[in-house]
Order: sequence, then structure tokens, then C-alpha cells
Amino acid sequence: MIRLFLFLFLVAFYHPVFTQNHVKWNAYLSENKEEIILTGAIEKGWHLYSNSTPENSGPVPVEVLLNKNKKYKQIGKAKEISASKFIYDANFGSNVAIIENEYVASIPIKVKNDCIVSGEVYYMICNDSMCFPPITVEFNLTINK
Repeated sequence: MIRLFLFLFLVAFYHPVFTQNHVKWNAYLSENKEEIILTGAIEKGWHLYSNSTPENSGPVPVEVLLNKNKKYKQIGKAKEISASKFIYDANFGSNVAIIENEYVASIPIKVKNDCIVSGEVYYMICNDSMCFPPITVEFNLTINK
């Protein structure tokens, strides 16, 4: 009986409502082959925080970085393409810039040879009543020159 209770408790605890998987990330090489486009499909009712969110307002804005490798080089910082909107966020008691529905960023890159580009997205996600702690999600992209 205790095992059944423990099993049911663990199933309930790991239910998707309690996970941070509210964004599905995808990366691809632009047509001009000079930047990586990173997209994040955000579930309805959830939002990320834009880089234009004022410092010290509370939330952690999205940060995108490529891992260092001799076969490619990141040229400058990732540029947020998604439109953000400023709102008063009761979770933090401050004005913030949020992104809903889809996050898009471009990362300038110079690729020397065929390679696998790896990077990470650091972000936090919230809805109107709760936030999850920031997490890092890794991504990989195979590039054939």
C-alpha cells in the first residue's frame, strides 16, 4: 500500500503542470549562413522576459550564448527579434518587458567548416500567478557548409 501511495505521489509531483517545459526551442541557420536563428514556442498563458526588462526589476531576461569551438565563432551578442510589451508584473511588483507566444533571436556566427554548433538559453518563465526558477536549456545545430 505504501508503494502504491509513493508511486501516485511521484506521478502527481512530476505532472507537466509542475515542470518548466512551457517553451519548445528550435535553432536553424539563416539563408545567408551568417546567423543562427533561435526560436522558442511559448505555451499559451506563459511568458518570458525580454532583454529590455529594466535591471533590478526582479525577473531574469532571456540570455543566449554559443559554446566556444574552433570550427565556428560567435560574432557579437544575440539580438532579440521578438516584439516585447511592457506590463506591470504582480509577481515582481515592477514594470517588465515580456514576450508571449514566440521568442526569436539571431546570433551572428562565422562558420569555418562543417560542424555542430552548440549553445544554451538561460531563461525563466512565468504566468499571471507564478514563476519557475531560471533554467538553462542546451541546443545543438548541425551545419554543413
